[in-house]
Amino acid sequence: MLEADLLMSRPPERAAEDAAEDAGASSSSGASASEVLMCHPPARESDLGFEDFMSDVVAALREGRRVGIKLDFKEIECVAPCVDLLRATGFGRSDSSGEFRAVPLWLNADVVRGPGGREPIAGADFVSKCVAACPNATLSLGWTHTGTPVLGYTTEMVNAMRELVEPLRCGVTLAASAAHLFASANPARLALIDVIVKGSSTTGVHDRSFTLWGPAPRPVLRWIENALPAEKTFVDVKGCAWREEAVIRAYAYTRPVWAALHDAYVYARAR
Repeated sequence: MLEADLLMSRPPERAAEDAAEDAGASSSSGASASEVLMCHPPARESDLGFEDFMSDVVAALREGRRVGIKLDFKEIECVAPCVDLLRATGFGRSDSSGEFRAVPLWLNADVVRGPGGREPIAGADFVSKCVAACPNATLSLGWTHTGTPVLGYTTEMVNAMRELVEPLRCGVTLAASAAHLFASANPARLALIDVIVKGSSTTGVHDRSFTLWGPAPRPVLRWIENALPAEKTFVDVKGCAWREEAVIRAYAYTRPVWAALHDAYVYARAR
């Protein structure tokens, strides 16, 4: 799998202003794939654009190379021009006219605000654009995070993701932090596992999975092996420094208690 991050060559607000000036109007035209770069924030410069990237991938596939693609969208403005180019090139299509429809294609974005996280990409907008252009792609949907020492997904974070995923009839993998998932209170954690296990039986195919990432000490790895279905769990974790491990171990015990009290408080207020 070739994994790459995507950003606009200019900040979206600057691009909109420039387009409005060029058109002599207050609104901007849609972005094009030529404006999308392969780079990771905070950088907004790269010697590789999305169009060149796709040309190289297509050439390699036609020479017999076997690869898949995972695109990590950092801005919603990148999505439409990229998925339109993918569809036009023959990726992610459900009909027989797609030359590369069998090539694994994952479309990733952080679509729900997670622990300490920034504002996410608009989930409904991201999903609708991807499904319309590339219905055969797997959607990789995650939460935004920061370096906050507060671990664990709350019930609200889980419900927001469930509402987005449950109506979908395409492949979905939940891109979850292994440490955050491990440290979540049981109601939230079990609800996410239900999305993976029951979601597959609801759609009739095994198209729900976890993709776990980030630091994972031995207790987290043991939990993954024992608690999650192996055939539905992709693991892309790493070791961690002793400070990280100490925080994760501490929250594994304290976070569920705090989260349960928080959920009870939210429930009481709702009543």
